[in-house]
Amino acid sequence: MEPKKVNGKWGYNFSYQGKRYRKQGFATKKEAQARIQKIITDVAHGVDSSSNESLFDYYERWVDTYKLNIVSDKSYNRFISTLKKMEDYFPPNMRLKDLDQDQYQSFINHYAEGLTKNSVLKMHQQVRACLEDAVYNGLIPRNPTYRAKVWGTVAPKKEEYKYMQLQQYVDTKEYFRNKRAKSALLLFISHVTGGRFSEVNTIKYEYFDFENNKLFLNGTKTEASPRTITLASNDMAHIKHEIEAMELDQQEYIFNIAYRTANDMFSRAREYLGIDKEITINALRHTHCSYLYNHGVSIHYISKRLGHKSIRITLDVYNHIFEETYENDESNALNILNTMPNDIS
Repeated sequence: MEPKKVNGKWGYNFSYQGKRYRKQGFATKKEAQARIQKIITDVAHGVDSSSNESLFDYYERWVDTYKLNIVSDKSYNRFISTLKKMEDYFPPNMRLKDLDQDQYQSFINHYAEGLTKNSVLKMHQQVRACLEDAVYNGLIPRNPTYRAKVWGTVAPKKEEYKYMQLQQYVDTKEYFRNKRAKSALLLFISHVTGGRFSEVNTIKYEYFDFENNKLFLNGTKTEASPRTITLASNDMAHIKHEIEAMELDQQEYIFNIAYRTANDMFSRAREYLGIDKEITINALRHTHCSYLYNHGVSIHYISKRLGHKSIRITLDVYNHIFEETYENDESNALNILNTMPNDIS
């Protein structure tokens, strides 16, 4: 397995474990020896060292296999966006098995210069999951995303822009209630359920239980996302009336509209009600949580209603809300403890 020099370049040509490996063109003997050693190590770990599959081809195939028609269109487009970023950064002939930790960290560092840490983290999580499957399938010996340092230079959206004022939240509900349009009804349902845009946009008529005021949301993010939510009777009555009045499709998806269409309606509401332009549709979901919590609804219930996998996720995402009531909660706790009777028998 010793490398040989031919026409001024080093290379190898040998058989190992039933396969032949050939490659010429190394500048030094040391480089050729390192490649031979890598082949032997890979084979020992069950890795197919003869595979020359492109990094981009494997990622695209993985996304189409495990994400297409499974995750929401918005999530799928994020995976494709990550693919384009890899294609822009790495050389066009980049092979899956050649990506190492240093190269991957450089890729993360490159995009960290123009993104928030959260955006870089999402990109990293996508690539990491893909390459973890590549390890499992014996295409690479180890995951080069291991221990990658994720960071970003763009400041995240300010906490106050994730929420509306509670009165604005009430006013937007009435605004959407009084508009006759599919986008207005979609936003109304988002408002009264706290559902994600993608969940509400893919509602089918069969998901409604009008008699019991219940609506099934077929979640798009975690196994905890699919859930049945109870609505206020007057809200459900309005939804039923609008579906019938607009003669919306009762066979397939009721809405299935572009995000841009819904955002145009939300922008008109925002302008009419004097809501900050930084506020997005997602604020309906966040403020739904805030509104319920400020009116005494438990975190456990809110977590289930929002479709979170665990209460810990709810606490992490909405920590800002819970911190706001800390002083009042502490005062109530001390009052309870101070008035505890000596004898409760």
